Amino acid sequence: MRSEIRLPGTYDSYLRSPHWQTTRRIALVDAFHRCRVCNSDERLEVHHRTYERLGREHPSDLTVLCRECHELFHERRRAVTRQLRLLH
Repeated sequence: MRSEIRLPGTYDSYLRSPHWQTTRRIALVDAFHRCRVCNSDERLEVHHRTYERLGREHPSDLTVLCRECHELFHERRRAVTRQLRLLH
């Protein structure tokens, strides 16, 4: 049986938690403090590829992106979602 993890508060409060800060630092070190898309070392963010294990993320659940690549990823995802809605 899969155990559910309950996070106190909101996603934003989770991102401010000591647990996430440690998880984030590890992801940045693993990525050599570089964006996985463009190799930039500026304005880095750690993106959740899945929220399935939120609070107990595996390293493969995360990817390091600069802010610009992170924004492009989410813009592209929104565009695809809109297109799928139009098809149905």
